[in-house]
Amino acid sequence: MRVMIVEDEVDNAATLAMLIRLHGYEPHVCLYAPDCMGTVESLRPDVLLVDLAMPKMTGFDIAEEFRENPDLRPRLFVAVTGFAGEENRRRSLAAGFDYHLEKPIKPAELFAILNQAAHASPRPIAPEPPTAAPQLDQGPAMFLLR
Repeated sequence: MRVMIVEDEVDNAATLAMLIRLHGYEPHVCLYAPDCMGTVESLRPDVLLVDLAMPKMTGFDIAEEFRENPDLRPRLFVAVTGFAGEENRRRSLAAGFDYHLEKPIKPAELFAILNQAAHASPRPIAPEPPTAAPQLDQGPAMFLLR
């Protein structure tokens, strides 16, 4: 199952990608939100985890793109944010997100969401045992955790 992370903070993105890989899924990271829609179109992720507060293009802007192009919307669309509280959760859901995860993310909550997405059409990849620090392949705005 392909899981795309849109997060401008490299450490947050790498941590999420490592957790996702260890859980047996295929993480993809986009560090620059304006580039993410092209990547979504070519990658067609099953789950999209999006930070709400990013420069140039927020998670709410991405949600608007999906309202305009619903065929690009992944199976699950998840807000990942430091904006806590019920009002912020309602705002995320009203914008079109399926879930609102508050940072720091609780792995059990993340895995419950990933398992829900995988249940309908699992495409897990075999996790590699951690033997060394992850290597990051970086392009202009995207990297893959190997």
